[in-house]
Amino acid sequence: MDITEILMKLKINPAAIYTEIHGGMDCSVWKIDEPYGKQFALRILPAERHAQFAKEQVSMNHALSKGVKVPAIQSVTLIGNHSVMLTDWVKGDTVFQFLLERPDTAEALGIQFGSMQKEIHSISVQGFSLENFQSWLLPASDEEKETLDQLSSVPFREKVLLHLDYHPLNVLSDGRRIAGVIDWPNASLGDFRFDLARTWSLIQFLKNRLHSDVQQTAAENFEKGWIEGYARQSQGEFSIDPLFRAWAGIRLIRDLAGSLTDKDLWMIQKWKSEAEEF
Repeated sequence: MDITEILMKLKINPAAIYTEIHGGMDCSVWKIDEPYGKQFALRILPAERHAQFAKEQVSMNHALSKGVKVPAIQSVTLIGNHSVMLTDWVKGDTVFQFLLERPDTAEALGIQFGSMQKEIHSISVQGFSLENFQSWLLPASDEEKETLDQLSSVPFREKVLLHLDYHPLNVLSDGRRIAGVIDWPNASLGDFRFDLARTWSLIQFLKNRLHSDVQQTAAENFEKGWIEGYARQSQGEFSIDPLFRAWAGIRLIRDLAGSLTDKDLWMIQKWKSEAEEF
């Protein structure tokens, strides 16, 4: 991959400085600093996965048009054997980084995090469609299909926009407020409880990777704030039925199988057992 050729095709200033951002699980990510202060984020995938960026573009543009803090997309295109997405750079650090560095702000940050998620669930989806893209909610195993079948017995709410990867590494803060929500490849339309269950499961996954008492306390306070922040914006409503938690656990196994520990697997089994008793 010739990053300079990609930047040239995107008409980026030749004097721009580009730095690879390590830690992206799904694609190659670069920070582009142009002269006079312009900054962009460049994400790169193999060309055969272009549909992912096309779907993100539709979802992010809709969210942005409704006032959600999402980076503006400058370009989504194919360049050689690569699919590329160029967006504005969001200034700030991940919510997770703030939790580690400023644990005393965890609950307040959680409230902002929850409020932002409810804001996403509240935007109008009238006339909005993702039917041209494969739904992330489609099952990939008999167990997942069975759980979704069981969920069909739970009264569903109206369809809303779901992020489905909304967690402290995909939400950025400037230290005072939420600065942006990034990484929308899983975006779908559905019952808001799918999104809450997914976020809840990912928070538990992250908590299992914190070791100090200070970090654990910060994570607990953050989770408490998340629930409070969401409930404040929805007249006190915040619920995740055990079946939704079981579904979220099955999805964790599907998505993060290579990263799960025995502790994680025990935790997920507990969620599934609770669903069976429900």
